[in-house]
Amino acid sequence: MNPIQTSPQISAANTFETQAAPVRSTAGRAPGLSFSRHFTRPGISPFDEITWELRDAIIQDYKGRTIFEQKNVEVPADWSMTATNIVASTARLAPRNASLACAR
Repeated sequence: MNPIQTSPQISAANTFETQAAPVRSTAGRAPGLSFSRHFTRPGISPFDEITWELRDAIIQDYKGRTIFEQKNVEVPADWSMTATNIVASTARLAPRNASLACAR
């Protein structure tokens, strides 16, 4: 537990009370939250764990006219074309210096 984290305790009256956890100081590390690794492996980027592919994102109106097109969009292979189109068309609206959640 870190210095800020508290552990809930149930009292005899079935109400929750919190007690501050003991402060542990590790030399050279700032106090704060710590999380254990669950879905990734040390030394391997989570983005390298995903199979990527290049697709063309094309959005058409009801008459079949192309209203948005972007070629060679790199997306996870298990994404649908709808997801690809949404991310590609939304990315163009982001400021140039903003990073996208799915950007590698």
